[in-house]
Amino acid sequence: MIVFEGLYKSNFPFILFTSVTVVTCLAVGLRIRKRLAEKDVERSELDQMDEKNSFIAAKQRFERTVGVSPELAHVDEFEHQVAGHTKEVLAKFNDKILKPRIKLDLFLREVSLYEEFADSVHSATLTPYPFLPKYFGGCSYSASAGCPPIDYLVLEDLTRSFSRPCAMDIKIGKQTFEPNAKQDKKARELKKYVFQEEVGFRITGFKTYNAITATYREVDKTYGRSLHPSEVESALGSFFINGGAIRSDVISAVVVKLEKMLRWFKSQNMYHFYCSSILIVYDGVKVPAMSIDELVEVKMIDLAHTLRCEAGSPLDVGYIHGLGNLITNLRKLLVDVPNISHHNN
Repeated sequence: MIVFEGLYKSNFPFILFTSVTVVTCLAVGLRIRKRLAEKDVERSELDQMDEKNSFIAAKQRFERTVGVSPELAHVDEFEHQVAGHTKEVLAKFNDKILKPRIKLDLFLREVSLYEEFADSVHSATLTPYPFLPKYFGGCSYSASAGCPPIDYLVLEDLTRSFSRPCAMDIKIGKQTFEPNAKQDKKARELKKYVFQEEVGFRITGFKTYNAITATYREVDKTYGRSLHPSEVESALGSFFINGGAIRSDVISAVVVKLEKMLRWFKSQNMYHFYCSSILIVYDGVKVPAMSIDELVEVKMIDLAHTLRCEAGSPLDVGYIHGLGNLITNLRKLLVDVPNISHHNN
């Protein structure tokens, strides 16, 4: 005991110094952790500020390219919508489509991407710009003086050149949720279509014109979710039938455009696309001697869940799988034209 007391007294300055040092380090560590958390918040706030600034830039782009104020006095109903969020009712302004804001964060993310791609038009091979609808910025519209304005993303109307537009929305990718999505979100998405990973795409809706009866046939998202992989080819074929024969001319043009898109995806690792769609639009009334660009529109839409990737990231294999499988099914359609036509009549 005497020895211990002697040692304690002789080493008391060292013990005191050590204790103070430990306490100081802990305090500094807590402050560092607090500052890192603050920086994370600051980064998040900066990202949000950039996105908000993107919508300001989008409105300026609209005024510059369209030539009218982005605060619109009227909008029209769009009658050819085939998919989209339950609350996402597309509107129309002249020959342009207005996509409304539903969730602020996702809306601003999509606007920010369109702004980024539009500003990189001279480096189009690095972005999906050639595969997107033309972008005209953003605008707002209030139905009446007492109603808050609705913000819109403004894109070209891909149906505008067709007398009887036929449109199909196809959700592309092995998964339709971001990698960091919450478990309940993942569960909801996986439940929508149990074959999503296998097939790599699903039909979320289409509208096709029967030239014989002069009527439209429409299917919603429940149709695509009900399809077994063995039924997908036939389901795709039903979109390309005009009431009599299958439109092999349109299918061939679609395949050409999708193959160009696939080559781009196999050459880039800057972006990964989740819950994104491909929109296919053609004229239900067959017009002879049309070029491939006049015959059909094939564009990527719905970019809100697109992620920018770091250098050295892998390819977007989920999208590549879905796109490749879609092309395979369309090629099989061209071979099986007689059977598909008979089955769907």
